[in-house]
Amino acid sequence: MRIDEWIQTGLLAVGTLSLAILAWQAWNHNTLLRAQILRDRFDMYWRLFQPVSDEQIKDFAVFPQNYMDLDRYRTDYQGKPDSIRRYIHISMLYEYLAFTFTLHHTLKVHDPLRKGDWGARWTRDLIAEKEFMHVNDYYGAYYPDFRDEINNVLRHPPRRGPSS
Repeated sequence: MRIDEWIQTGLLAVGTLSLAILAWQAWNHNTLLRAQILRDRFDMYWRLFQPVSDEQIKDFAVFPQNYMDLDRYRTDYQGKPDSIRRYIHISMLYEYLAFTFTLHHTLKVHDPLRKGDWGARWTRDLIAEKEFMHVNDYYGAYYPDFRDEINNVLRHPPRRGPSS
């Protein structure tokens, strides 16, 4: 074999090795990114259990239009701090479920704890709560895919029974 053939073979080997290393790095980076997303998701989940503070209720009372339609505020929530507290808590649940819905349907990040879509089940359970539907009426414009999923569940309720 001539020297130029050795050089070409060496360049091909170096190129192949470089490509293999880049593929391994991309796979490794993707794995780490998914782990970070899951960590953030779990952290977000635990924050749902923090109680709604009096400061949040005061902010809500000052700027209710940031949370809901003013007519709904005046008829259902004005002067009712317990109802406001519940609404704020349900709105945090709504945003968390919208976030996990987006992760699952756009990035294909599945729940690491078990098979199945527990977020959809949780959403179906919360649809029965009037505050959840109030949140959906206002927040749905910001999360249109999740709102469409909720509307789809409302149009086609799941069967109840031992298999659901």
